[in-house]
Amino acid sequence: ESKEPERTERLLANPFALFPPTGQDAFESIAVTVLFKCRGDTKHAMAYRLARLSAQMMLACLAGIGASLVPGAAGALALVTSALGVQLLVFLWITCLCPSIDRIDNAVQAGSWGVESCSMLLLLLPSLFPSLVAPDGFQKAAYLLSLLGVGLPLLKLVYEALLAPCGTYVFMCIDGKTPKNP
Repeated sequence: ESKEPERTERLLANPFALFPPTGQDAFESIAVTVLFKCRGDTKHAMAYRLARLSAQMMLACLAGIGASLVPGAAGALALVTSALGVQLLVFLWITCLCPSIDRIDNAVQAGSWGVESCSMLLLLLPSLFPSLVAPDGFQKAAYLLSLLGVGLPLLKLVYEALLAPCGTYVFMCIDGKTPKNP
């Protein structure tokens, strides 16, 4: 099944097949998307990207439901609390169990989910404790934390796209291994 060039010819003969004919082809068709940057030593780590995507979809569903609720009602409070629970669960999972093979990805994703959890908690505190002073200050802080939570993965992408290649090039120049253009 995995002998070359038969394998490549078989895959190129049917590039849009939804159900590959052999088990090896089926595994390789999902391995690129599902197992990318996942640790392979535990089951929870192999489902890292899928679990993270599922949590994001759950939060999107909760946000969609929340649009129809009355602000301040018991249902809205339960919805925000469940969203906070999902965010905290993902944050603790990434922080404690490090499911990604990339340490920087673990740190950035844990930071992003943690900051978003803090933002959600700041929005929830005035509802839980009405005696708190200045709920407007909590809303502003929650807004800034939300921007930071969204910005962390974007900063990681900038690092991977610009800074890491430049750093690699600088180290190659220091070592005297400057690549030549053909």
